Amino acid sequence: MSGSLEVAPVGRSARISSLRLVAGGEGVLADYRTHRLAEMVRARGWDQAVLHRCALDGQWATAALVLKSPGNVGFLFFAPPPSSQRLWPAAVAAVRSATEAALADGLSLVQAMTDPGATAEDALLREAGLGRLTELVYMRLSLQEWSAPPEAPALAIRRWGQFTEEELRNVIAGTYQQSLDCPALARVRDIPEVIETHRASGVFRPGSWWLVDCDGQAAACILANAVPHARDWDVAYLGVRPEFRGRGLGGRMLRRMLREARGGGMQGVTLAVDAANPYAQRLYDAEGFREQQRRVAYVRLRACEGPVTAAHTAC
Repeated sequence: MSGSLEVAPVGRSARISSLRLVAGGEGVLADYRTHRLAEMVRARGWDQAVLHRCALDGQWATAALVLKSPGNVGFLFFAPPPSSQRLWPAAVAAVRSATEAALADGLSLVQAMTDPGATAEDALLREAGLGRLTELVYMRLSLQEWSAPPEAPALAIRRWGQFTEEELRNVIAGTYQQSLDCPALARVRDIPEVIETHRASGVFRPGSWWLVDCDGQAAACILANAVPHARDWDVAYLGVRPEFRGRGLGGRMLRRMLREARGGGMQGVTLAVDAANPYAQRLYDAEGFREQQRRVAYVRLRACEGPVTAAHTAC
């Protein structure tokens, strides 16, 4: 028997004890995780946190946290899945409750990340209403080891301030057509929300947000931010409109950005790519990017009122 469950939002006096439940309970590692979670929440503000806990037979057993981020996205943090079958329904209830409350509060989607092969975490998220989106490959290029090829003909680049936000919105929307990067999310959010998320993914650098013109039209974009506490840049987004693909424009943009990063004293460039996008992976492999880790993304969408599936590309 699973026992009686009670799920509730966390009040002010129980915040830290509930974060400890999210972090896994007791021990040195849980202490560290609790401290890191508390730091993240305080940096964003407690008003941006949706923290719910679940009691089993009158005792608080587990909790889940959704931290709201720019662009109407929430990031889900949840306790390690219990090995006890009796505690499993409480873990599912906490994740489901926090996720649904965050979506009801106006978020467009809630996202969680697991390690590949984390079968218990995957089962917990699925039962709580999230769906598997994709596997992401995180890559890095050491600029000290990068051998820059000869420069191709100059690109017609416009930097932030030299184009309007409407132009950027239109280019990004165009690049989503026939894209293999997380296609299920292509029309879930408004483009301004997407841009807001990209801006917040690192330290915004206006000089490394570019539109690239081709044949007199805005054909592509590359958006790079600085990585906090590191001498790296991160490629938040790179995309080419379908009618301009096949011309090597993505590689030329990337190499131009790599030259600027190295010229600015950066040590490396990072990015994440959908494991189901072999074309992008070949581009990054050819430039010398190397895989650092993989993570599996799970998502629940407000617009589709349920976990993401292939059918949600039309949302």
